[in-house]
Amino acid sequence: MTFNADRAFQTLDFSADVIFLTEGFVGRRWLFEVVDKWVQGSGERLLLISGGPGIGKSAFAARLTQTRRDVKAFHFCVAGRGGTLNPIAIVRSICAQLCDNVAGFQTALLVTAAPNYAISGTANVGKMSGGQAVGVVIQSLEAGVNADDVLQTCLRAPLQRMQPPTEPIVILIDALDESLGYQAKPNLVGLLENANDFPAWVRLVCTTRPKDEVTLHLGGPQTAVIALESNENQADVWTYLFDRLGGVLESQEELERVRRVVDGNFLYAKLLIDGVGSADKLTEQLKTLPKGLDQYYVGLLWRLCHGTWDELHELLLSALAVAQEPLTEEQLAGIVGIKQTAARRILIELRPVLKSGASASRLPWYALFHESFRGFLFSASSGAFRVVPIEAHGLLADYYFHGPTARAYDRKPLDAYALRWLSDHLVKARRYDDLRRLLLDFNYLLSKLIATDSNVLIADYGYFSDDADLSLIRG
Repeated sequence: MTFNADRAFQTLDFSADVIFLTEGFVGRRWLFEVVDKWVQGSGERLLLISGGPGIGKSAFAARLTQTRRDVKAFHFCVAGRGGTLNPIAIVRSICAQLCDNVAGFQTALLVTAAPNYAISGTANVGKMSGGQAVGVVIQSLEAGVNADDVLQTCLRAPLQRMQPPTEPIVILIDALDESLGYQAKPNLVGLLENANDFPAWVRLVCTTRPKDEVTLHLGGPQTAVIALESNENQADVWTYLFDRLGGVLESQEELERVRRVVDGNFLYAKLLIDGVGSADKLTEQLKTLPKGLDQYYVGLLWRLCHGTWDELHELLLSALAVAQEPLTEEQLAGIVGIKQTAARRILIELRPVLKSGASASRLPWYALFHESFRGFLFSASSGAFRVVPIEAHGLLADYYFHGPTARAYDRKPLDAYALRWLSDHLVKARRYDDLRRLLLDFNYLLSKLIATDSNVLIADYGYFSDDADLSLIRG
């Protein structure tokens, strides 16, 4: 297999995320000390920092990238940005960062790769934003290999071969639990289960929600777990509340009431204070503050839709809840089946729970503002606002997939989003027959190969390992 230097390894760019997540960062001194002590003195290879939604895991991870020089590579798993969940892309990104930041790693990589891969091409450097490519001077494997091969070639082998550095190096992964949403196997959690033979000087720090699937695969004698739900976390939130409300509320009793309602959740504290707008309003609302983040979201949505939650609101939020990337106004209008002006009006109403921006072609795009809100929409506690994932995935599948009976001139050309993610939506909508038809369509296969690479396409065929026709195409 060729080790092709013309296809640069891709470092996923999270610089904008780090800036956003660390804005107004306070506290966590105790947790910085725990991490420092673990890196310098522990025999465990993996540190899991566990906490519920909104407690501040990602903000802490982002702050670590700014404050610890031994963090040589990092990655953020982001639901709604499906490219950040692909284990092959993650390993390549981490490898590229190690090449940049760890002396001797690139040389070790080339030496260990040489016996199995032909070296060709020239390295290149380039940069694009938003989880796309930030080129580094290192070659990438050609497509067609699996995640275990990439882990072995890009990380395990060069780390084991290179001269140990004088100090441990840290690889940081945020929101590891989100990687469980990656459909193909292995996902990142399964891949890391086989990474316990890395050299002792390599330390892996991961944040995660409390998930049995994570601890089942990664728990053990080489893993340390720190729970953020603690007295120290409550003290951090108290400091945050006092800094923002100490000169606003009239009494310590009022501040304590807010602290009890917030219950250690940094996101809820921020949303509550930012959303009130004035000290008088906060004082008025003290007796009726919603208990917990989910109740806050329920009240917020009722206010945003002015007490009238209709099918269009539901469909737009459903599409955004399962989207693997931000969707444009045009896409959302098409998915829901309304005019763009109507979609725009609803999106403006929902703005407090959305992120928005403009694409390279200046088209406005939208995404959910926080992963806790996505989790809320999928949960029973969301009540009338609940999104049923299988139905929501079907909504996007219906928009792009027309089935075998559609006439050629009726077929909607697949855009870049569909080429990357239509198969994922078909699987999660349990429409395997439709996916099979798609994988037998030569025009689709060619278009997807141009838009992605063969690894992504090959993963689709993994759902049909016993299908003779598809096995023949896969080769």
